[in-house]
Amino acid sequence: GWAGIAAWALPAVLGPDRAQRRSLERIEAIAAWAEDLSGTLRAAAGIEQAILQTAIVAPAAIRVELTALAEAIRAGTRLPDALRVFAADLADPTADMVVNVLLQAAAHQARDIATGLSGVGRAARRQASARLRVATGRSRTRTAVRIVVGVVLASVAGLVVFAHDFLAPYGSPLGQALLAVLGGMFAGALMWMVRTGRIPDLPRILTNPGVAGVTVP
Repeated sequence: GWAGIAAWALPAVLGPDRAQRRSLERIEAIAAWAEDLSGTLRAAAGIEQAILQTAIVAPAAIRVELTALAEAIRAGTRLPDALRVFAADLADPTADMVVNVLLQAAAHQARDIATGLSGVGRAARRQASARLRVATGRSRTRTAVRIVVGVVLASVAGLVVFAHDFLAPYGSPLGQALLAVLGGMFAGALMWMVRTGRIPDLPRILTNPGVAGVTVP
C-alpha cells in the first residue's frame, strides 16, 4: 500500500517543478516573439510576412507551434483561422494577448500594430518576472516538504532495520488497512502543500470564436 502511495506522490513532491519552468519559458518565448514581430512590422512587412520571417528564428519553447502557423499560412489558410489554431495549440493566456492584437489588426486593417505588440511583449516580460519572484519564494515550501518527506522516510527505514518487532502488528490485515489510510492522508497532505506552491495561470481570452470583440472576416 505504502509503496503504491509513494510511487504516486513522491515524484510530484521531490521532483523539480517542470510544469512551472515550462510555463515561464513559454511566457518569455512569447514575449520575445511579440517583440520580434513588432520590430519586423516596423520595417513595413505585412502581418503574414512578419510571421513567416519570425518563425525562422522562433524561440525554442514555441518553435513547434509557430512553425505550424507559418506552414498553415504558406498553405493558404486564412490568417484569422490560422491564428486561432495557433492560439489553441499554445493554450496560453500570454499567447492569446498577442494573437488578439493580430486578429484585431487583420479584422480592421489596422496599420500601427507594432506598438501594440511591443506593449504585449513588455507586459509578458513583466508577468514572467513576477511569476519568477513568486516561484522563488514558494520554492521554500517545496524545500520544507522535501525535508519532511526525507525525515519520514529515514524514520520508516530505521524502524524496518532496527525495530522490526515494533512494526509486527501492522502485518495483520487490519494493520495494513490502517497503514493505507495513514499513508493516503500523508500523501494527500503533501500534494496539498505542493499545490499551494503552484502559481495559477491567468484566464484565457481566446477560447471561442468572436471573443474580445473580434469578428473574423
